Amino acid sequence: VAGLFAATFDRLSTRPTGFSSERLLTLETVAQRAQPPVFWDQVADRLRTVPGVERVALAGSPLLGGNGWNGLVSKNGEPPGPVLAYFLRVSPGWVDTMQIPFIDGRDFRVSDTSPGAAIVNQTFAKQYFEGENPLGKTFAKGRDGYQIVGVVRDAPYSSVREPIPPVAYVPFHPIDASGAPRPIREGTFIVRTFSANPLALASTLRREVPRARSEFRVSNIRTQEELVLAQTVRER
Repeated sequence: VAGLFAATFDRLSTRPTGFSSERLLTLETVAQRAQPPVFWDQVADRLRTVPGVERVALAGSPLLGGNGWNGLVSKNGEPPGPVLAYFLRVSPGWVDTMQIPFIDGRDFRVSDTSPGAAIVNQTFAKQYFEGENPLGKTFAKGRDGYQIVGVVRDAPYSSVREPIPPVAYVPFHPIDASGAPRPIREGTFIVRTFSANPLALASTLRREVPRARSEFRVSNIRTQEELVLAQTVRER
């Protein structure tokens, strides 16, 4: 049994994640009530001015954080297929902050919204487009339609123990059926620091969030390395 645990630990701990967890801090944040997306952008801008901060991006939740959002995908007006796709709201610059390599296409622009644009991983492209170049192609989740603007390498979504699922990254800014911005109550600031110890900035960043917008507070701070290590806590 000990040998089995050791072998599993070795396999999981050496499995490539597809992103760089070094120097990454995740600030899970909530608002007193749902706030316009532009307010979230203002807080991100404030955090970028903190000494020691290299990059800041926004996501609905951190990778491997335990949260998930999925649904069935259809294309060309066909009925949805049987394979679930996973979704994550992210801001422009999130891909670079996580250091996930682009294979083709571009990052989100400030003007991109959800529904609207999408960046998909390799598994998504293979699953739904059978190896064809998916750039410019469209798909739908329910009534929401998306056009693929970029393709990135695979990265674990919620677990390093399972095969990589099809993942579509969609803009952090949601809109309603009329095209008006939808307010957001929860999100995660992804901060890449210059310091090898990102927790050294944790207390400063926690204070800066409500200073930027008093409606916001940080509910949890973790390093991305903590989230990765938690995946093998049983074996360790």
